[in-house]
Amino acid sequence: MKNSINSILVFRELIGPRTTLGQMYLNGSFIGYTLEDTIRPYPLKVYGETAIYDGLYPARKYTSSKFGKCLAIDNVPGFKYIRVHGMNDHTGSLGCIGLGTKRNKDNFTISNCRPALNKLLNALDDNKPTYIT
Repeated sequence: MKNSINSILVFRELIGPRTTLGQMYLNGSFIGYTLEDTIRPYPLKVYGETAIYDGLYPARKYTSSKFGKCLAIDNVPGFKYIRVHGMNDHTGSLGCIGLGTKRNKDNFTISNCRPALNKLLNALDDNKPTYIT
């Protein structure tokens, strides 16, 4: 059975004091490694230092003047302008999700971001809605 939606899953694996590392899957296929700010319990939020809360959110392709082609995540409680874009460490996050093809678990960084973003954006079916969990 074909999927009726683009289903993106972010599996959070390593939670550090400032950074969360994980993996991203699209319709069950591995896309790349993720980097987010640290996880805090809802509704606790420290500006620029808190990952978005667990949930199911609509997402869409987006072209940012700052990040270029990326993915926008909409309707996130307490957050605005959440994107999946390239970054190397938590200082580039501000609640957004970084995506890369390589990661370093020792220093909580990711790299080689544009290939991972292109893989995600090219694999999305534009005729189906996209949701991220």
